[in-house]
Amino acid sequence: ATDRHISQGGIELESVRWDDAAGILRGVSLGARGVDHNVFIYLPEKHPWQQTDPFLFYDFSGYTLKITEENLLRVHVRFDQGDRVNWELNVKMFFG
Repeated sequence: ATDRHISQGGIELESVRWDDAAGILRGVSLGARGVDHNVFIYLPEKHPWQQTDPFLFYDFSGYTLKITEENLLRVHVRFDQGDRVNWELNVKMFFG
């Protein structure tokens, strides 16, 4: 789901795909330049967050990943460079 539109992703998510072999969830978010929105991903089981530094988030170009609750991950998408942002969650990397 997202927090941008009442459709909760129907307009602002161009695609979301799960790659089972790689353990990666990939998405493409749409938005106007200079705005942002959040994509919320439900994790069916509690996952230990693999923390490699003192921060509870991982920052990438155009988006930030953060566990907000035990079973909820937030992808904060920023449209600084254009109207499309590719993001991904590598489950194996972040949750071992």
